[in-house]
Amino acid sequence: MYGAGKQKLAEILDINVDQAHHIINSFYSKFKQIRSFQRSVVQRAENRGFLITMFGRKRSFPHINSNNIAIKIQAQRQAFNFLVQGTGADIMKRGLIRSEEDLEGIDANPLLLVHDEIVWEVKTSKLEEFIEKVRFTLQDKPSIFPSDVQFKLPLKIKLSYGNNLEQMEKWNIT
Repeated sequence: MYGAGKQKLAEILDINVDQAHHIINSFYSKFKQIRSFQRSVVQRAENRGFLITMFGRKRSFPHINSNNIAIKIQAQRQAFNFLVQGTGADIMKRGLIRSEEDLEGIDANPLLLVHDEIVWEVKTSKLEEFIEKVRFTLQDKPSIFPSDVQFKLPLKIKLSYGNNLEQMEKWNIT
């Protein structure tokens, strides 16, 4: 949402450009600080030529100061997306590694990691124990982060279970 222009959003949602423009304006009205955050990220990339995620992954943006406006805009979008999505990916990878360590002894196997979701195969008899350990590891005591990384908002997880991806039910976390 934050990276799509009105033309692209209209195409994605199969709506007209005016409707897409309204959605974008509503988004930025509701989340007022995103524009200034976006500008500060782009400025940092323009000044340095690179960005580093919250967990130290670095990416260069050689075209961020290009004289070609189309190339420059593309590099700006890539820079912002890298910082947001790259940090999210770092969190997911750390979460997967840490939860595997904490789940030792439970017959559970990670099958798939897609964006911000992990699909596990777990024996039904171990489901409650599995869920408690995952909740504790990833939400209640997120030891997946270095001690110098602090979040202002808690990281909330959502858990679902089922025999296949079409028959998933939400697990109520207490």
